[in-house]
Amino acid sequence: MAKWGLDTGFFKPRPKPIRGKTSVADLNAPISINGFSCKLDLEVTSDDFFTDFSKDPTTFDIFKRAVTFGDVSGFPAVNTQGVSRFRIDLDVGRINQPHTHPCGTEAGIITRVKVLLGLVANNNTFFSKVLTLGKASTNRFPEISASQHALISPCNSNPDIGMKGVCHYA
Repeated sequence: MAKWGLDTGFFKPRPKPIRGKTSVADLNAPISINGFSCKLDLEVTSDDFFTDFSKDPTTFDIFKRAVTFGDVSGFPAVNTQGVSRFRIDLDVGRINQPHTHPCGTEAGIITRVKVLLGLVANNNTFFSKVLTLGKASTNRFPEISASQHALISPCNSNPDIGMKGVCHYA
């Protein structure tokens, strides 16, 4: 039921940040409908603005994919900003299944080997490209009809596949 609601746009992210200023999460405070409470300015540290995607994953899911999230629990500065970050590692010949981000934008940078990125635009046109080291991609997902997109690790790739990306939800 929750999956249906997400796919049909029943649940949507806010179009802009809930608070007008940077709100570094106080992870010791109870969570509310508006995210975590803000730390007092005097309690904010440099570590709140940085996260670590440098560690290779040790486990993969049933899709031979490992995702490292940089959400508010590990990256307190993104609290209420409508932004999260991620790193995805794909094994050879595997796929990050088609999905959407209603009202969001996804941008990625290839850090190892290559991946095939494919997306279907709102007019049902299919676009794809093999991205190699240092190449970047971006997809803007309009508010009403979000683009389906997926990542595929080509079969003839080195098994050391990786993609670090940034996912912006506006």
